[in-house]
Amino acid sequence: MMEDRIASLRDYLRADPDTFQREVAEGCLKAAMAYLDNADVKESDSDEYALCLNMLAGHWYLNRGVS
Repeated sequence: MMEDRIASLRDYLRADPDTFQREVAEGCLKAAMAYLDNADVKESDSDEYALCLNMLAGHWYLNRGVS
């Protein structure tokens, strides 16, 4: 299941498979899932849940630098 979510995130970000950092993406996805769970949004197979995960994890993946 996580592999599917990582592939979905990579596609959502239109990331180059050669430079995509899988471990970072997995961490962002796990954090997004925990964030949603804490907001009482239960994990599901819906398109809306997948989009929300990709939006949150994608934002965190792309903005992970310290500024």
